Amino acid sequence: MQTPFWMFLKKSFYVRTVMIMLLVCIVPLFLLALLSIQSSKSILEAEVNKVNYQVVSQVGERMDSAFSRIKQFSYQNSLLSLVDRMEVAQTQFDDIEQKRRIADAVDAETTVIEDLGVFLSLYTDITGDIFTSTRSTQNLTKFQNITPLAQSPFRGIVENFMEQGLANSYLDKSQNHANPLLNGNTFYLRKVPYNSYDEARGVLVITIPDLAMRKLVSHIDLGPQGSVSIITDSGEMIATSNSMDKTEFEERTQALLTRWESQGKPDQFTDHASMISMYRPTTFGNWLVMSEIPIAQITAKTLVMETRVKLLLFMMLGLGVVSVIGLGYYLYRPLQTVKRHIAHIKHGHLETSFPTYPNNEIGELGGFLNNMTHQLHTVIEELRTTEEMKRRSEIRALQSQINPHFLYNCLNTVSAYALMNDTVHFKELMNRLFALLRYSMENYEQTVALRKEIAYLGDYLYMMELRYGYKLAWQVSVDESLLDISIPKLLLQPLVENALFHGILPQGREQGKLTLMSREDPVRQTVQLIISDDGEGISADKLEQLRMYLNRPDIDENIGLKNVAERVRLLYGSEASMDIQSEPGQGTQITLILPLHRIHHKKEVSST
Repeated sequence: MQTPFWMFLKKSFYVRTVMIMLLVCIVPLFLLALLSIQSSKSILEAEVNKVNYQVVSQVGERMDSAFSRIKQFSYQNSLLSLVDRMEVAQTQFDDIEQKRRIADAVDAETTVIEDLGVFLSLYTDITGDIFTSTRSTQNLTKFQNITPLAQSPFRGIVENFMEQGLANSYLDKSQNHANPLLNGNTFYLRKVPYNSYDEARGVLVITIPDLAMRKLVSHIDLGPQGSVSIITDSGEMIATSNSMDKTEFEERTQALLTRWESQGKPDQFTDHASMISMYRPTTFGNWLVMSEIPIAQITAKTLVMETRVKLLLFMMLGLGVVSVIGLGYYLYRPLQTVKRHIAHIKHGHLETSFPTYPNNEIGELGGFLNNMTHQLHTVIEELRTTEEMKRRSEIRALQSQINPHFLYNCLNTVSAYALMNDTVHFKELMNRLFALLRYSMENYEQTVALRKEIAYLGDYLYMMELRYGYKLAWQVSVDESLLDISIPKLLLQPLVENALFHGILPQGREQGKLTLMSREDPVRQTVQLIISDDGEGISADKLEQLRMYLNRPDIDENIGLKNVAERVRLLYGSEASMDIQSEPGQGTQITLILPLHRIHHKKEVSST
């Protein structure tokens, strides 16, 4: 929109009034939306905290369930009674058989708790060996099925447990950092027999890999940056869904534990950038379940709602502004229509009328403009018609100059044969003359097919041969596809006549050669019509003078060539041209270059 329209809006009392009413409506809505967004943030954070704690609680309860099942299994395991009944073997065979039974029993009992992802081992002081399930050896390659305790990786764990004199115990990485076996495993140990007053005869070892704990948290999705972790009291990682590096994770976890303890170990607390939920399993109190959801992640979710509300408000504001501008434009439109009307007049589009003026003072001014442009358009069309009639008159004058000149030559030929009393040739000449006159004088503004112009030239050259007793070799080399193109009538005859009288006959030979050729240039979209002769040619000086003469607007002599050049210029303008090439003794070539899109194919219908 143009500057005057904005000036109109600034000055309009109506627009100011509507803008004030719009602000009175929009501002309270905007404030209400901001309060709603803040309330929704608080509600969403509370709901996220609730779900977050439910997640860690469920993971902790599943851990409690698994540890309770492990404890119950250790109480009810039949291996305990098997070890209790064992005696020192008397023979090597009995020793081997006894170890085989224990190994088979360990494998069989492992299947009971295999779904928890844990593995079973048994140490007995009767044989001094530790028996590990073959399933364990497939997953923990450092274990062997039957290994003397002194050579087993379990040695430190078993000996330390038996020295403590405990009935059962959990052992994880936080309690013994020096033992590499604890790096990826937690162990539950049970004395065999489990009565505290009986002397221990063995130890039941249940291996709990960190991988089994990882399965508890791997399927929990708290968003792209949220995570659930199982950690020790000292911050070591047991399992986590966090993709952070282990060292970085444990440093982060220790910082969170410090903050948690400083706040009195609440179930939930907020770090600088995260919402944290903590849960301590009841069965195994050395571990914690911790979930962390970045506040930015929650903010991103609320931001969507906030963006939508703001977008709605801005849409309402924008709609109001557009409505004000639209109504203002409705007032301004008649003046704008007048401006467009004047611009059309300025660019010469006088035929355009604007009937959409309103019924007011501006509409009356628009009506005056419509009447004025109509009158101007009428005057200009009359001038254009007069100019076109003038141009056609020039073409008629040019063509009318052809007919007397040609008729004079033909009548001289007919007269000669009449004086010789040669009735045969006289009759043939008269028939040919009538055909030529009919072709050249009937409806002379008509265009004809190239094939008819070629037939006309054949008749003309026949008459010239009879008149001068001269043998002409007339060759036509025109592509079949170009025979039906439409060209102005009698366009080529002056060129052929000029070649005959100024090129071939002055040589005084008994015969001459005339050629008509055509070429289509698909690149330049033109058609070339070429007439060449083997006459005496034109010197370079005279050729240059002839070219300059043909470019002059007047017509006085050399009527044939000048006539053709002027007709081409009037009919096709700058899109067409005529070129003359000649050398003394080598003949002359005249080329007409016509625009292809202006030369329509004209199908001739033969008459019966």
